[in-house]
Amino acid sequence: MRRVFVLLFLALAFGVFYAGANRSAVMAAVDNYAADYSDSTENFSAVIAFDSTVVNLGEVDVADEGRTCVFQFRNTGNAPLVLTYVHASCGCMRLTYPRHPIAPGDSGRISVVLSPASLPRGDFKRGVLVRSNAVNGKAVLNVVGKIIERIQ
Repeated sequence: MRRVFVLLFLALAFGVFYAGANRSAVMAAVDNYAADYSDSTENFSAVIAFDSTVVNLGEVDVADEGRTCVFQFRNTGNAPLVLTYVHASCGCMRLTYPRHPIAPGDSGRISVVLSPASLPRGDFKRGVLVRSNAVNGKAVLNVVGKIIERIQ
């Protein structure tokens, strides 16, 4: 009974989160993973663990084209991890993140490119909201630093 519930839940979750994606490939991955599921496992869930939730860029020149920082994470749970929502607090950041399920034990990265020209001079703190299907499903990542204007 538990196996049927887990399969139905995974099928529904991936169907909702990847409505426009290649459904057959995602569902095949879920079916293959669920087939290996052991009845002795009590908690079948993903857990996201970030190496760090704050990156300090230090002094950033306003003339820089863009500064990149990376947030590394790992799925420490026993179910596939899906990032369902990744959103920057302002348009000064471009985000790149995995849009496929992260298997248990595997890692991923969220890459942030900051455009300093759109920020006011001085100290800054910008956030990235990350939501997932993990037990600890909400995380806020912060990029901090100071925008300066170097005289050439």
